[in-house]
Amino acid sequence: MDAQTIRTIARTSLLVLSFTMLLAGCKSAPPADDADLTSQVDIRLASDQTIGPQSIQASVSNGIVTLTGMVTNAAARTVAGADAAHVSGVKSVVNNIAVQGPPPPPKQPDQAPAPAEDPALSTSGS
Repeated sequence: MDAQTIRTIARTSLLVLSFTMLLAGCKSAPPADDADLTSQVDIRLASDQTIGPQSIQASVSNGIVTLTGMVTNAAARTVAGADAAHVSGVKSVVNNIAVQGPPPPPKQPDQAPAPAEDPALSTSGS
């Protein structure tokens, strides 16, 4: 064998060894457990400015997220479901969030109370 052939074999061997080591290091991460997924969903919901400080709870069972709570509009409900679905490891989302609009304005009285009479303006005789 000449020197050129030996170098070619050495380079090829080194390349194959490097590629093999690279593949061996590329193991997929283990699936997240339910408690970890719950934490990740909670963090994602809390950091979304669209939702704001609304009452949303997340629970996870076998990678399935269930969202419950109350929000003030349908957009917040939809965004919360999408946020949970984008967490890595979540298999599906059950969105049980209820939409409750803002509270109604206070009821106005049927009649305004009559203004109080000023005794100085009274026309009754004394």
